[in-house]
Amino acid sequence: MGYEQCLRVYDASFLLLIISPLLINAFDYMLLGRMVTFFLGSDTKIGGIRGSKMGVIFVCFDIISFIVQLGGGVLSLSKTVKTANLGLHVYTGGVVFQQALIVCFLCLTIAFQKKLRYCGTDSSKRGARTLLHVLRFSLCLITYRIIFRIVEFSSSQGSTLNVYINHHEYFVYVFDAAPMFFALIIMNIWHPGKILQEDLKGSHSRVASDDRVALQQFPPQPYAPSYPPQPYTGARYEGA
Repeated sequence: MGYEQCLRVYDASFLLLIISPLLINAFDYMLLGRMVTFFLGSDTKIGGIRGSKMGVIFVCFDIISFIVQLGGGVLSLSKTVKTANLGLHVYTGGVVFQQALIVCFLCLTIAFQKKLRYCGTDSSKRGARTLLHVLRFSLCLITYRIIFRIVEFSSSQGSTLNVYINHHEYFVYVFDAAPMFFALIIMNIWHPGKILQEDLKGSHSRVASDDRVALQQFPPQPYAPSYPPQPYTGARYEGA
């Protein structure tokens, strides 16, 4: 494989690497919206936003961040230093915007946790707290990776820091790949679908248990007519 072909492969892998956290971030945004709807109801608002709309709003902003970062990443691959530096600055702006969204989103998770204290059962609160811990840990890993990218790309192309990072491969594994890998791992260990499904089964069993208690307290009574039956006289109706 020639140099030009290797460079194309590197460029493609570089673009996929820098935009991959946005997909995990979008999943986190949708997860909180599902949690609000599931644990508190579809009409509940957190920070003035309904649970059904929360994921849509943040994912739309995430797409904007995705477009900005992708455009900056493409420009940073330019062979001219000026265009490459412009691309790095554009990408850094997209990453900063992504981090600002994460901070706002973390504030919504705190508001959700406070509202959950006054609603729901103990089992549902346990499931919600577990998912909140997983969600926040995932966002912290994304933040950890964003800080690394801001530090890397805040310096110009060809600077001492930029050259040092580019010539040491372990930076990519420790500060870029590892956080996203662990974010995926924890989401599979404490999978949201499993926790929400278990809580739903628990709510059904509680409803069935309440029905059984109600039947024991108020057993069905045999049917007793309010008037005594009349004996049959054998008379027939005759028309006029």
